[in-house]
Amino acid sequence: ALACGLPVVSTACNGSSAFLAPEAVLADPTDHAGLAERIEALVHGGSTARTDFNPPRGLEPYAELIRNLA
Repeated sequence: ALACGLPVVSTACNGSSAFLAPEAVLADPTDHAGLAERIEALVHGGSTARTDFNPPRGLEPYAELIRNLA
């Protein structure tokens, strides 16, 4: 969704959170109130969320793993 210019909220329980700014990541996937707050923030500040997409930030943990294996 981010690559298409859409804002995203995700949980910390999956790999997509590595590509997101911390404010777009929900620590507890059962926190429904927190999810609603994050969605509300994206609705009102979505253009900022869309411009914060940073693929290298998400790839860095994998690059570090590869460097450590070498």
